[in-house]
Amino acid sequence: ADWTVGSVQASLRPKGKVPPRVPVMTIVQPGSLRVQAWIRETDLRHLTKGTPAEVTAASLPDVALVATLDVFPRILSKKGFVLAEFSVELPRECQGFLVPGMTCKVTIMPYTKDDALTVPSSAIFMNDAGEPIVCLADGTEVKVTKGKRLGEKTEILEGVEPGTQILLERLD
Repeated sequence: ADWTVGSVQASLRPKGKVPPRVPVMTIVQPGSLRVQAWIRETDLRHLTKGTPAEVTAASLPDVALVATLDVFPRILSKKGFVLAEFSVELPRECQGFLVPGMTCKVTIMPYTKDDALTVPSSAIFMNDAGEPIVCLADGTEVKVTKGKRLGEKTEILEGVEPGTQILLERLD
């Protein structure tokens, strides 16, 4: 049977009847906001329980809510993805603007380091000894120590300083 919010509301009156299998309410845990997000299996290595995230709800696009990864299943829920669950800190001024079923954007911040020196991952090559190097603008190859890699960026722990010009291609 087709139903709409209006048709259900019309049934919610004294002696009214709601058709079978029509949801009339969503039960939620009071005082908490939980967000579920699909996480690519290729990103799992960057995440652990407690990983911080930022949630931006469609209904509050100018408000960045602080979230924490709480439930981290290790079983793929759909091809290539797991369903993770975040707890969200909901400031008092935002209460009442968010209800179950709304959409949001979750930005996961698995590693933050304000002073990290990063380079495009494609700018890191291997020398004949199998050590990571970058090519400087003058053609010199410099051995580097790699840190974390996130997406297309890799952290450089040692070998070059901020402001060093590197090439995206290796000179032969």
